[in-house]
Amino acid sequence: SQSKDLVLEGVRIVGSGDDGVQCGERTIVRACAASGNFNYGFRTGSYSVIVDSTATENTTWSGFTAGTGTTLRGCTAHDNGHAGFSLGAYSTVENCTADSNGNHGFDTGNGTTINNSTASQNGVDGIHAARPGPIAGCIARSNTRPGTHPATAPPTTAPHPSHHTAHSHRTGADPAQ
Repeated sequence: SQSKDLVLEGVRIVGSGDDGVQCGERTIVRACAASGNFNYGFRTGSYSVIVDSTATENTTWSGFTAGTGTTLRGCTAHDNGHAGFSLGAYSTVENCTADSNGNHGFDTGNGTTINNSTASQNGVDGIHAARPGPIAGCIARSNTRPGTHPATAPPTTAPHPSHHTAHSHRTGADPAQ
């Protein structure tokens, strides 16, 4: 059983044969690092908050994987085997960086908001969003495919990406995407 309502602060997990950190719902993770783990760097349940944490070189899966309604601020994911950030629906990402991950930089569920974040040199899309929520103030550059790629067409009432820069993708994709 996974713990709920857990607070982790200043923890560093290196080289686990499984997940670096795996927690249940409503977890708070602050100033933690997960690197060189076999599966996920951080895997939390819904409605968690992850702040100023880093996931690097986690070999099989994503740096950060979180359930619905999770908030991430000031986090960095780089050189992970899959996505940098893989998030459930209606999550919020602010001031985060996804760099050189094997798949998408940010892979998000329906209605996720992404603000002032950067995705660069990821193996697929910089930002891959299912029915995206607002995406603003972000930079996506030098990813293999388009900078932002909605997995499905946004609903007619959903905000479209605004004040967002996407350029220099390795496939020569239209930088306006």
